[in-house]
Amino acid sequence: MKILLIRPGALGDTILTLPVIDAIRSKHPDSEITLLGSSQFSFLLPQDIRTVSYESREWAWIFEASPCHNLPSKTDIDVAYVVLKNSNTVVRNLHNAGIPTIVASSSPQEGVSLVQTLCRRLCLPDPQRKAWLEQFQTKRKYNRLWVAPGSGSRKKNAPIALFSEAVRVIREHHDVELVVTLGESDRWFLDDEDFVGFTKGSNAKTIHDSSLQNIMLTCCNSVLYIGNDSGASHLAAALNIPAILFFTVTDPQVWGPFAPTKNLLFQRVTGRHIIGSREHEDLLRRIAGFATKHISESNTRYFRSNLS
Repeated sequence: MKILLIRPGALGDTILTLPVIDAIRSKHPDSEITLLGSSQFSFLLPQDIRTVSYESREWAWIFEASPCHNLPSKTDIDVAYVVLKNSNTVVRNLHNAGIPTIVASSSPQEGVSLVQTLCRRLCLPDPQRKAWLEQFQTKRKYNRLWVAPGSGSRKKNAPIALFSEAVRVIREHHDVELVVTLGESDRWFLDDEDFVGFTKGSNAKTIHDSSLQNIMLTCCNSVLYIGNDSGASHLAAALNIPAILFFTVTDPQVWGPFAPTKNLLFQRVTGRHIIGSREHEDLLRRIAGFATKHISESNTRYFRSNLS
């Protein structure tokens, strides 16, 4: 059976597509799957998944707004799973090409993980939470704290002061190297006084204008991660890195990584969050406890692996 999955999107969307692919495989074990999405992230997908850019000429007819006269005379696709916010044009063109479609709006359902919502809309089994990119890790974890203070949207960013405080409380108990990464749309941080003060004061290594592959090579074996609702956060969780995640305007139950919940500490951050308040001090205690638990577990696993 040959299946076409249409799911364009950025890094976070692509990582959240991995459990959907897993659910398709569960329902159709012997299928050949082609993902029509963002080809720049193809190296993150299982090797037997063919990835084609949604901008490729081969599939341009699918997105033609006017009734398409360039439909393929023959196609070997048995069914297309379509995940788009507005899918009418795509569904019409697929129907005219004789391809059966199963459609899921990418709009979220309140209080439910987007992954579960998409799978249910596509009549697929619920996948299990797991570290979807754990294969990119090596056995050894390094005492590295990976921090990604951006998200591609300023309104989704927690204050730099909160990141600074989180790093401070972790470093009070653990000797960790600090690596800070910025995405393409986060370059404005480089001119931000609070960010510059934070990175200089904490002796951080800052990575920007770097490929995703290089960021993964540097950070994939970090012992802990701190970030916002962002692609980097989905990446860290998929790499099985315990993650402290700040959510400002989005719901972590919907948009959080689809990873084991024991590895995730979600914190809603509102405009009322005040550094030094009782709420803030409680958060720092939770962060310190979460960090100690996971850093200790990582060190124990490494010690036992060396003994064996």
